[in-house]
Amino acid sequence: MFYTYAHYRADDKRIFYIGKGKAKRHTSHKNRNPYWHNIVNKHGFTSEILARWDTEQEALQHEEFLIRVFRSMGQPLANISDGGKGPKGRILTDADKENLRNKNLGKKQSRESVEKTRLSNIGRKHSPEWVEKVRLSNIGRKHTDASRLNMSLAHKGERRDYQDVAVKCLTLDVVFPSITVAHCLTGAQKGNIVKVCRGQRTSTLGLKFEYVK
Repeated sequence: MFYTYAHYRADDKRIFYIGKGKAKRHTSHKNRNPYWHNIVNKHGFTSEILARWDTEQEALQHEEFLIRVFRSMGQPLANISDGGKGPKGRILTDADKENLRNKNLGKKQSRESVEKTRLSNIGRKHSPEWVEKVRLSNIGRKHTDASRLNMSLAHKGERRDYQDVAVKCLTLDVVFPSITVAHCLTGAQKGNIVKVCRGQRTSTLGLKFEYVK
């Protein structure tokens, strides 16, 4: 049995590391990088198992997904690699992504995990440079024909949902000024965010959203 886990600074509860392992790996100090040790020596740490998996491959995929999400939101992590295999991270195939998405459907974080994530994001603001970097990174991104068709059929005639409706990510306790911004910063598809807000699905990429009234 494998799992993915998070490390939090003991003093301010800010998340600083995502990993995967088994047995007692999540509490171990061994084979950690210098950056991890610098943080722990200064702040101490607590650990939490986030999800359990039957195979190592599934744990690797979830680890990589979590690292990508937190880094896309500007969260500094002590991870040297992007997760998965190799220092540059693995490139997920469409089948891998669909498998990971299905594995995360309906999964719920513990109240303690949600609260720690919320506290770690209180008062954080993205710099204009970071926002511009995210914008540029999404230029040229292409959806498959099937993906575009599904989004078109699911949300035909509902452009306003994508333009100016603010949404709140309940999982991270972060308010986004529009669904488009939420999509850019979390990687969740706009159509899926709308479905979660309407109660048509429980979550997307493990994240829960609601409209801001």
